[in-house]
Amino acid sequence: MRYGHYHVDLEMISVNGITIPNHLTPIKGNTIIDTWTTILNSAGESYGELKSHIDNFIDEKLNNFSDGQLECYNGTVQRELASLPTVTLTFYKGVSLDLDLTSLFQQIEEEYFCLAVMMTPGINLNIIWTTVFQMYNIGFDLEDETIYFEKISCDLLY
Repeated sequence: MRYGHYHVDLEMISVNGITIPNHLTPIKGNTIIDTWTTILNSAGESYGELKSHIDNFIDEKLNNFSDGQLECYNGTVQRELASLPTVTLTFYKGVSLDLDLTSLFQQIEEEYFCLAVMMTPGINLNIIWTTVFQMYNIGFDLEDETIYFEKISCDLLY
């Protein structure tokens, strides 16, 4: 933990098994886990490449537009994106996390939804948001700066 955040090494982002270069890989602790952040902030070139790969799977008829800093689309997440590709974050020592629809997109209004990813402004860090961890127990090895995930069923909690 540094400066109040958990720092981890994000080694790779992939979309349906296609690797998106992480331009920050040489920087140790290139990613922070921030419980106050509600969207994924991806550093510079990595953001552009991730968005481009996701756009390849989104139907052009959805009319994308900007809502502040977010890229948005007409429709509902569940109806319009039933066949979205698998986006995987791979961390130090090969620990991987697959992002689902509710991790990648937020239904903002009844008639439109937004990609819950934006470019990190002015800093060379990826920032991972809390929404992605909703169905996981998370563990950190603070000395090794390693993260661990265990998928859980929240149905068992109720």
